[in-house]
Amino acid sequence: MAHLARSNTPVFIGLVDGYPNLRVRGTLKDGAVVLQGKFPIIYEGTEIECFFIRMAVPYDFPKSLPRVWETQGRIPHTPERHVNRTDGTLCVMFPDEAYLGEVSITTVVNYLDGPLRNYFIGQLCFERGEAWPWGEHRHGEDGIFDFYSKLVGADNPVVVLRVLVQVYEGRYKGHWWCPCGSGEIIRKCHGSLMRRIREKIPERLLERTIVAIGKRLDAPLISNDAARR
Repeated sequence: MAHLARSNTPVFIGLVDGYPNLRVRGTLKDGAVVLQGKFPIIYEGTEIECFFIRMAVPYDFPKSLPRVWETQGRIPHTPERHVNRTDGTLCVMFPDEAYLGEVSITTVVNYLDGPLRNYFIGQLCFERGEAWPWGEHRHGEDGIFDFYSKLVGADNPVVVLRVLVQVYEGRYKGHWWCPCGSGEIIRKCHGSLMRRIREKIPERLLERTIVAIGKRLDAPLISNDAARR
């Protein structure tokens, strides 16, 4: 763990004591620190199961979240198991949850203790034919819509997109009519949510979200000029 000591960054605090079997295996070209080894599932102080993982912690963590792989082929690379088929990375959590403060992640141990542990507990439940214990987002673009549909409070993708596009393009004032169509002004309707999204969600992720939800419709929701920004 000498590399972590030299990095002098607080995001790795508690890692050596909490996860002694996760060892540093170098860095990637993009600056990510690679951890690899045994990840135990602890319940009431006892290890009940374990998985073996490889994790790339980005240089700007927690602004960007880690990429994680299960290294022994135990989890199939299928959407229902929440694994990306293209590169085998685990869909541990919806990153927008972290950006919006729905889940607090400030250190690598926070990430391991919370989202990653919950992900593997869900996998154990799946293996036993049980439901995911805390519910789950659908995979891919359906999951993106589910998250923002709940956030905006609308099942209609047109309504969700009107709100998100207004935020993305940045052309609105509090006294304008809310894009959701409620008949209220923005300040009294979705204003606080729009401000949170604008301040917290990186532009690239917001654009991804709009494109993904927009596929449910026939017409593009982002103008060509805005998409080229």
